[in-house]
Amino acid sequence: MPPTVRELAQLLLGQIAELGEKIDALEKEIKRRAPRDEQIARLMTIPGVGAICATAVQAFCPSPSTLAWPRSRVAATPLEQAGPPGSA
Repeated sequence: MPPTVRELAQLLLGQIAELGEKIDALEKEIKRRAPRDEQIARLMTIPGVGAICATAVQAFCPSPSTLAWPRSRVAATPLEQAGPPGSA
C-alpha cells in the first residue's frame, strides 16, 4: 500500500474512533438526563422506546397543541371533499 494511502487510512480511522468516543459520551449524558424530564420519562414507558428515541421524539416532534386545526379547516381540505377511494 502506498504511504499516502496508508496515511489517509490512518487519518480516517482516527476520526472514526474520535467520533465514536464523542457519540458514546453524548449517549451517556442523554441516558443520565432522560429520566429527569417528565415527557421523556413518559415516552420511555412505551415498550421498545429508550432514552435516545424518547429524547429524539421530544426534540423533533412538535407538541400536538401546535398542530391543532379547527374542524372547519380540516373539513375544507381537498382530501376530505374527495371522499373515500373509488367513490368518484
